[in-house]
Amino acid sequence: EKSDQKRFIASGIDELVKMQKPDGSFGYWSDLGETNAFASIFATDVLLDLSEAGYEVSKGVKQNALNSLLKYANNDLEALYALYVSSRANMADRSILNKIYDDKAYNKTALSKYLMAAALKLNGLDDEAKVALKDIKNAVSYGVIKMNIDTDTQWAFWDGVREYEAKNRAYLQGQIGN
Repeated sequence: EKSDQKRFIASGIDELVKMQKPDGSFGYWSDLGETNAFASIFATDVLLDLSEAGYEVSKGVKQNALNSLLKYANNDLEALYALYVSSRANMADRSILNKIYDDKAYNKTALSKYLMAAALKLNGLDDEAKVALKDIKNAVSYGVIKMNIDTDTQWAFWDGVREYEAKNRAYLQGQIGN
């Protein structure tokens, strides 16, 4: 049973690697597919998890995936998730991290605050991480907010799907396939 699990996970890694594009990001269904930023960052995060768990993930695959995260610096939630993932591999762009922190661009959702705090902590900026979490701790202690991290995550993924559909609506309405 354990060997089946390892084989299944190794097969999943192989399939995921087949979806990696030359720029290091991950396409839907194949390396030729559209790239959803959140899904691509998530694929990189998963590869790091699997590597840390002892599964074989090529250093080149990880390096390319981590290098591709720099392109997501323009969208706040994607930038924060990319910074968190690259921080896990000690590859965060500190200038982007500092800019988002200084501009307080992480103050939009609970998820973005947690991602900011985690990235800061992973980069040895413990005091700054505490500042990023301060608002959340205060609001929760007052009973003011309910944490919706799952909803924030779902929206970040769905927003990319929505944008893709809007951009390709005419094509998707036509006959696909033979």
